[in-house]
Amino acid sequence: MAPTRKLCKKIIRQFCEDSSPHRLHEEGCVVCGRLVRSEVMHSPDELDDDSFDILIPSSSGVTRALRRSTNDPISDIPGPVLASNCSKVCDKCFGSLVKGKVPTLSLANGLWLGDVPAELQGLNFVEKLLVARVRHNRCIVRVSSSGMHKMIANAICFKHPSQKIYKALPPPLEELDDVLALVFTGPCAPTEEDFKRTPLLVRRKKVMRALECLKLNHKDYGDLEIDYDELQRYPEAGPPVSVEYRYADSNKRPEATSVHDMEDNDGNDSGPCPFTVHGITGDDYDRLPLKLPLTMSKSKTAQLQDLF
Repeated sequence: MAPTRKLCKKIIRQFCEDSSPHRLHEEGCVVCGRLVRSEVMHSPDELDDDSFDILIPSSSGVTRALRRSTNDPISDIPGPVLASNCSKVCDKCFGSLVKGKVPTLSLANGLWLGDVPAELQGLNFVEKLLVARVRHNRCIVRVSSSGMHKMIANAICFKHPSQKIYKALPPPLEELDDVLALVFTGPCAPTEEDFKRTPLLVRRKKVMRALECLKLNHKDYGDLEIDYDELQRYPEAGPPVSVEYRYADSNKRPEATSVHDMEDNDGNDSGPCPFTVHGITGDDYDRLPLKLPLTMSKSKTAQLQDLF
């Protein structure tokens, strides 16, 4: 039997109500930091004044204040361990606090990470490679241009045959060719303006500040040596690795294009180009030869083109 008009209206009304913004809106919990629907959040005013006292760590080392210089002492953040920029409590944490128990997923229960320092925010793809102390991946980046401003990029990463831990960063400029290769496709060779839209340029000051922040605040970087002379060798006007150019009259792959895709080319025609990072495992990794060369040669680049 077909549903009546009254029943159809009821179904539509319930769907609209269930998908309304106030039902879907999420907020972060000040106790655990998880995103939870706003309608199941509680105000801290509903708790006793001393309810958050149980979130004060009984031992040091749960939190750590951000250091700005070597003269700053290593110290904890005083008071309860709470998520900054959050103001409400989720229903699960609220129930535990009412009972006087530390919530299992609370930041005070050894899950605190803290805010990301400004020095570590906004690092692009290549800059992250330069500040990583452990080298465990190898990457091939393909930037595709339409020749009419539209541009899109993606990277494929696979496990490096042997990990390397750097005692000094950034790594020598010559070693970057071992872990990164760049292929540019399009109707014409890339220009300096094209490279500015990709996450493949190195901002030396940004890398320097990130390394200095990590050395001061990350225990695994405490004995790191920052090689300022090597950093100056990295170019800022272009990618720090060689670029292989291949002609293509379009930046779309026919075999990966939906029948409903009517666009002539993919990507943005202004601003930073879209950038996607992929990893390969399992069957994809089995397609590679057993012994990979230690350098990203042109033959190696050509060998992996079908993986994009």
